[in-house]
Amino acid sequence: MKKSRSEAIMMAIDSLLQLSMRPVKVDAATGVILAKESSSLKSMGEDITIQIEEKDGGTLLTIHSKCNYPGQKLDWGKNEKNVKRITDSLSLLQNKDYPDADASIMSVANQLNSTSNGSGCLALLIGLVVALGLIW
Repeated sequence: MKKSRSEAIMMAIDSLLQLSMRPVKVDAATGVILAKESSSLKSMGEDITIQIEEKDGGTLLTIHSKCNYPGQKLDWGKNEKNVKRITDSLSLLQNKDYPDADASIMSVANQLNSTSNGSGCLALLIGLVVALGLIW
């Protein structure tokens, strides 16, 4: 992908939010985003990791999804579906611009760190919407 690492991080966060997945940690220094997918009839929820690194004049995104319940042995294809949904969403966002991506990442990271115990979810959502420049 021909985006800077910061733009790719913001694009990945944008994708997660559009898919109703919950970012829980953004580390701009390592390019790692951790997110959660809620439970469903097929699983007890998944942990999603997106690793973003600069490579060959662009960025490389590596996406992993795994069941977050240790006893769950079968995922019924949910993890593969999560990766496909994120990949498809990223493809649709490739032409979107992310001005001031560095400042936006810091804002998102600060919001996530301040709400790590689950309180202030509305403030987190508002902060993410403002940081991404979305209008609903």
